[in-house]
Amino acid sequence: MTTLPDKKVEVHNDDVKKTADKLAPQTNWLSDKSMKDGSTYYRVATNKWVKDDEVYVYQPQTFIVQTGN
Repeated sequence: MTTLPDKKVEVHNDDVKKTADKLAPQTNWLSDKSMKDGSTYYRVATNKWVKDDEVYVYQPQTFIVQTGN
């Protein structure tokens, strides 16, 4: 996942309460779990979660681009 380019992202604990931590704008993070509590949250560290509307999830894609001669 990647944080949005224009703001820091709030980090929540396991009880989805905000913490003092924030993720920097436009940074990539690996998430191994998600949870729902009215909204979807993605885990970015042990007991640290971000809300889905503050990040975007992407899947890397591998493909071949063929150009002219």
